[in-house]
Amino acid sequence: MKKNEAIDFSIPQRQSILAIIFIVLKFLRAFVGQAWILIIPIVMGRGSSTGGWETWELAAAGMGVFSTIWSVIAYFRYYYSLTDTELVIKKGILKKSDINVPYERIQSVNFKQNFLHQMLNVAEVAIDTAGSGEKEIQIDALSLENAKKLRSEILKRKKKEVSDTVLDGDENLEEVENILTLSTSDLFKIGLTQNHFKPVGLIIGLIFSSFAYSWQLDLDPQDIFKNIYTFLEDRSFLQSIIIAFLLIVFSVLYSIVTTFLNHANLTFFRNEDKFQLNQGLLTRKEVAAVDKKIQYISWGQNILQRLLGFHKLSFQQAGANAVKQKVKNNFKIPGCTEDKIDFVKKEWLGKLNYAQSFESVSIHYFYYSFRWIIGLFSIAIAVNLYFYRIKTAIVLTAIMIYATYITWLSYKKKKYSINSDQLQISGGGLGFSHLLMPTFKIQNVAMTQSPYQWRRKLASLRIYTAAGSLEIPFISEQRAAALMDKLLYEVERSKKAWM
Repeated sequence: MKKNEAIDFSIPQRQSILAIIFIVLKFLRAFVGQAWILIIPIVMGRGSSTGGWETWELAAAGMGVFSTIWSVIAYFRYYYSLTDTELVIKKGILKKSDINVPYERIQSVNFKQNFLHQMLNVAEVAIDTAGSGEKEIQIDALSLENAKKLRSEILKRKKKEVSDTVLDGDENLEEVENILTLSTSDLFKIGLTQNHFKPVGLIIGLIFSSFAYSWQLDLDPQDIFKNIYTFLEDRSFLQSIIIAFLLIVFSVLYSIVTTFLNHANLTFFRNEDKFQLNQGLLTRKEVAAVDKKIQYISWGQNILQRLLGFHKLSFQQAGANAVKQKVKNNFKIPGCTEDKIDFVKKEWLGKLNYAQSFESVSIHYFYYSFRWIIGLFSIAIAVNLYFYRIKTAIVLTAIMIYATYITWLSYKKKKYSINSDQLQISGGGLGFSHLLMPTFKIQNVAMTQSPYQWRRKLASLRIYTAAGSLEIPFISEQRAAALMDKLLYEVERSKKAWM
């Protein structure tokens, strides 16, 4: 096919032949994800009575042949086409599926390109729909040119379906307004201000996960833990400082590298009725958040980000299975300044009656967590003092004081504000977070009480949306009941559609 030649999408189309590669990889990834607990013993040499590798080699070869055959059949059984009113997908090997999606239900057409996609000049196409199932419609691989033509044709037909007018051209005629572009220096600053505890957690998780499989190497988990503890216990103060410094350097470098990989070439812009985000170095992603599918937005900053004057902005979108889809439906834009967030609020919600006064939660929000902190740490400190582990006891005491301080800050910053138009919730520990949601997006409201709250005439307000639930914790029973009635009334009164 010539580069600028039009495609007749009314005729069922196949994916790129290269899609077979990605179907194979997807099949193997799913298999390993389900059967990893059986694969590890085989890899470690426990798969055969002789301890050799013959069983592993045969299993790998068999799985490779089976997945390739399955993927080739899946490729030839997958077709997509466009009618005057809907997108049609036909697929299935053992069970045939016909999926028909009206254009007005299509919210966005997103692209994803990992390193292999970019090398082969293809893209994965994900079609997000209103009220879709557990996952969006996915086409594993189309040539980048064909993917753009498909997106253009779908969006053009969607406009025609919604407005009932014929539009000339493609999505390039849409009004695009750039909101944010990150430079190399911006990415470096963002990397420096990331959560550096994550790589430390990965190291600790790797150590503890190794205990579970230590028997494969004929090692005693207790000996491993004892050796690690003894090594750390025997270090001098200077050596401990050096180890901590090296760990910090590793964490910062990890954060900077992952920031560049995830957010390189980031552009965030307004495209008619949606916000669009393009980003990624090895894995290139193009995703969109349509106004009516956005349920609420949130933004926050830690101490370093506050010094540099930027926030991380997050969009939470509706999903048919909001709990399982929480990560997928939530995309984040780092490096946003206050004026960028104000622009987003204005474009998304227009002129709302933003509340000015915030209410605090009960002091028992702090007391409830504080008693658990004191109780658990006191036991741990007492045990270490009993065995004369003074260093460990000092460290645990410092952690207890820090945890108490963070809990106190969390209580002081936990506030909420509600009026006829919107709900806002603020919070944070050392940092700050803020959430904004229009009341017409609310699905349901419930009042919950734990035994601790019931004895003190307190309650928590649980607010359900199409993107999951939110909570206003530890407020008086009377106030919680009044807010629940107010919110339910506003939901019933509003003529705006939540989706």
